[in-house]
Amino acid sequence: MMTYGYRREPYGIRARVSGDGGRTWSTPVTLSDDGTNGDLGYPSWGTAVC
Repeated sequence: MMTYGYRREPYGIRARVSGDGGRTWSTPVTLSDDGTNGDLGYPSWGTAVC
């Protein structure tokens, strides 16, 4: 999964998923769309491997 700031209206955070090691990606999933401007920081997401 990759998360990223969407810096066009509606501003927010989106994610995409890849099932083949990053060769192809899913359509975007909106996690939030309530940003007030394009300064959204740098969202990140990860998993722990045990």
